[in-house]
Amino acid sequence: MIKFGQLIILLFCLSAEGLLAQKNACGHRIVIISEDQISDWQLPRVVVFQDSFKGPQLNNDLWGFGFPWGKILIPEALEGMAEENLRFENDQAIITTEYRPRDFDTFVFEGNQLVGTIPVRKEYSSAGIFSRMEFTHGEFYLEYEIDALSAQWPAFWLLGDCQQEIDIFEYFYGKSIFHDDWTKEITYTVHQDDNCEDPEKCRIIKTKFLDDDFYQNTLRASLNWQNYRLEFYRDQNEEPDWVHYRWLDMAYRPLAQASKATVVRQSRYFPFDRPMTLLIGQGVHGGIDAKMKEGPKELRLKELRVLQAINTSGKMKPNEAYLKQNSYDGIITGGVIELGAAPYFASRDYLIVKAAQSIKLEPGFDTEGARSIDLDAVQASELLPAKSGNFLNFEEAKIIAFSAFDAVGRPILQRKLIEAELTEMESIIENELEFHPQVGLIIFRFELSDGSFRSRKIYLL
Repeated sequence: MIKFGQLIILLFCLSAEGLLAQKNACGHRIVIISEDQISDWQLPRVVVFQDSFKGPQLNNDLWGFGFPWGKILIPEALEGMAEENLRFENDQAIITTEYRPRDFDTFVFEGNQLVGTIPVRKEYSSAGIFSRMEFTHGEFYLEYEIDALSAQWPAFWLLGDCQQEIDIFEYFYGKSIFHDDWTKEITYTVHQDDNCEDPEKCRIIKTKFLDDDFYQNTLRASLNWQNYRLEFYRDQNEEPDWVHYRWLDMAYRPLAQASKATVVRQSRYFPFDRPMTLLIGQGVHGGIDAKMKEGPKELRLKELRVLQAINTSGKMKPNEAYLKQNSYDGIITGGVIELGAAPYFASRDYLIVKAAQSIKLEPGFDTEGARSIDLDAVQASELLPAKSGNFLNFEEAKIIAFSAFDAVGRPILQRKLIEAELTEMESIIENELEFHPQVGLIIFRFELSDGSFRSRKIYLL
């Protein structure tokens, strides 16, 4: 069994003495390369933010009401944010969008100075929430229900300080740039200002059309935000609806990592490497807003989780310079964490620290005045495998079968009805290779209990 400190192994060596044997020649005889290549998605995950929306009211340590700029949407929005349009029933948060004329306060600025508010009439009322935490990378899951689309505009998205947006989903009903007929669709969008000083946005959109059966079940949405790509999932699809890559080579093939020696195409819609706020809300579509008079529409939130990669090795000792250089977002991950005096964190409303091994508080560390404190040394049993397959299965996956193939895809072996830990994968490979000493490329494919697969390429010289 591989120990916890050896959880992450990206490059393996084999020899006759054993898979993990460290001999000078082992890298020249046998090399194992992960099919998934080099990236952060191989690191185990830990839940850093979650809400089951059981009420009886909004958890103010996690969420703010409205959107970050206030309880009223941008001036051209048709609806305002009303607390009574968010309620908790049947272990879920319900956002109701409806035709209900009333006055909402909007802010008045002189330059950058807030000087007061004035009442603004809105024909429709709705609600939204935003996370008090910010996130840089991670896996975002939402379980929810929506009423059949008419004029409402459900959205689950991330927003950065330069108007970067990652729209995990938006729903539309009507005519759009993709079609001339009236239809219902879900879209995934990546867009941003070219820079903070230029408000002209650029964006890229992927859309999927929906049938009426879509609304009959609980829905699930997921974003896997990695350093080099964004994966968007709808419901329980094993394959993403859309993948947007950060780097492409000159043949437009995706790259997991770019180097100075590699000629690549950089997406103008990347990078999204700065902290972003998570938002959930429901607006009203312009142009067809009169359809809201047919009756209120609900967005029902059941479960939300955010997972981030945790590096099980190394030590982190954040200081003021680190926090500034790394766009500190309230989450530190690492093997051992040492925290200094409180002034390093004085500008944050929260401090969330999760370490794989231990947390050390130096003399003078003080949490007084902080809005939210979560210091946690995460045990191995709490770590989750990298996301793939059924992304809402939070159980620890087991190996239930595996196969091996040669370089041209001919099957070499197949084993079923086993149940082994993920950490035993390399031991299984080692044992099987004793009975298949042929040279050349062998590809192992492991089937996991959550419906996903892992692959390993072995090259025997």
